[in-house]
Amino acid sequence: MSGKIKLNKQGRFGSLFAYLQISDIILLLCLGVGFWFLSFNFHTDEHTAKNVFLTSWLWNWFTLELPEYLLIKQADGTFKLGVLGVGLFNTLKVSFFASFLAFLVGALITFGRFSGLKFLVMYLNSYVSLVRNLPPLVFLLVLHFFFSIHFLPSLSEFKVLSWLNLEHTQNLNFISAVLALSLYEAAYISEILRGAMSAVSPGQWQGAYSLGLGRFTCLRKIILPQAFRYSLPSLSGQLISLVKDSSILSIISIQELSFQATERMASSHKVSELWLGVAFLYLIVNLTLSFISKRLERSFKWQI
Repeated sequence: MSGKIKLNKQGRFGSLFAYLQISDIILLLCLGVGFWFLSFNFHTDEHTAKNVFLTSWLWNWFTLELPEYLLIKQADGTFKLGVLGVGLFNTLKVSFFASFLAFLVGALITFGRFSGLKFLVMYLNSYVSLVRNLPPLVFLLVLHFFFSIHFLPSLSEFKVLSWLNLEHTQNLNFISAVLALSLYEAAYISEILRGAMSAVSPGQWQGAYSLGLGRFTCLRKIILPQAFRYSLPSLSGQLISLVKDSSILSIISIQELSFQATERMASSHKVSELWLGVAFLYLIVNLTLSFISKRLERSFKWQI
C-alpha cells in the first residue's frame, strides 16, 4: 500500500451525493427557496414608499437602525440605553435574580425530597406536581394577584414596604415577577436534580454510611457534586428556558424586551422590524448561555 487514498469511480462529488438522504435534499431545497425569497422579493419602505430588496432592508435594519434602539448618543457625547436596551437590561436583571433563587429553592426542595421525612416528602412532591402541570402564565397571574391582594396589606401594617423602599408599583411588580419565575422554574430544577441524584451509584451512599457520615453530609459532600455533573446539561437548558419564559412578564408591566417592543410598536408601527430585533437579541443571549454551558460541561468531565 502506498498510503494514498483511492477515490471511487463516482469521484469526489459522487461520493458526496451518496451520503445525502431525501431529508437532506429537501432541506437544501428549502434553504434555496428561502435564499431566493430574500434575494429577489421586495419590501415597501414606509417612509419613501419605494420597493427595496428584502436583503437590503434587513441589512439596513440590523446594522443601522437596531443599534439606535439599543444605545442612544446624547448631545454631550454620552450614551444612554434605548428602548430595546432598557428591555434587554431588565430581561437580564430579572433572569439573573430569578435563576439564582430558582437554583437555591430547587436545591432545597431536592434536599427535602431526599430527607426521609414522610410528611415533608409528600408536601414537596405535591408542590412539584402542581407547578409542573400549570402553564407559566397562569402561575404568574395567580401568584402576582395573591401577593398583591393578600400579602402586601399585612406588610403595610408593619411598615415593611417603606423600610425596604417597595412602595412603588414597579418595584412590587418586579418582586412578583422574580418570585413567580423562580418558584415555577424551581420545580423543574428540583426534578432535574432528583433524577441526577438517583443516577448516582447506590454504592456511593453505602460507602458514605460505612465511613460514619450522616445523610445530610453524604448528600452535601458526596452525592450532590456528582449529581451536579450529571445534571449540568439539563440545568443549562432550564436556564435558557427561564430567559425565554421571562417574555410573559410583560403581562404584569415588567419593562422587559417584549413589553418595550410592544410599546414602541404602537408609536412607530415597525412591527416586523421590532420583533425581528427582539428575536435576534434573545438568540444572542441564549447562544451565549449555551456556549458557556458547553465550556462548563468540558471542565467537569471527570471519571467517577
